[in-house]
Amino acid sequence: MTITTADFVGDIRIVAGANSDLTAAIARLKPDSIRLMLGRKLGNLVNAYADDSSVARYDYLLNGHTYTADDENKIYAGIKKGLLYDIYIKYQIDNNTFSMPVGNVKPSQENADNASYGQKIQAASSKYWDELEDLWEFISDFSDTYPEFEVIDQDFFNTFDL
Repeated sequence: MTITTADFVGDIRIVAGANSDLTAAIARLKPDSIRLMLGRKLGNLVNAYADDSSVARYDYLLNGHTYTADDENKIYAGIKKGLLYDIYIKYQIDNNTFSMPVGNVKPSQENADNASYGQKIQAASSKYWDELEDLWEFISDFSDTYPEFEVIDQDFFNTFDL
């Protein structure tokens, strides 16, 4: 599964200019994000097979799967969207500090509403948790297939930038 700068669109848009380090950040953050979502054991296995779609159990986690559980048809979309939210959050935290010698600078907008850094991080965090819930439901439906899965305690982001 490939994640590129072109995947960061819509509510997680990141402008990646010629001097941007976003591509390097994706390569650095992706393996850790996979381990965070799946736990250390399963995350390491998935990282080893992340580009090999011939292994079905990893392909289902990464790219999604349609299945039936409890007489209900279910669609699991894969972890890519959750990875995008997690990478977005970490990238924004690492790269969006706007300080000047006279203090923090907030741009003045005449024809738009300001969206603060904290609000965008909180919104992305909320969507990330939604993706985790979908992942956990999928893994609970296939607990015999993914015995290595473990839940990792994760940080919580709030609107106060804390």
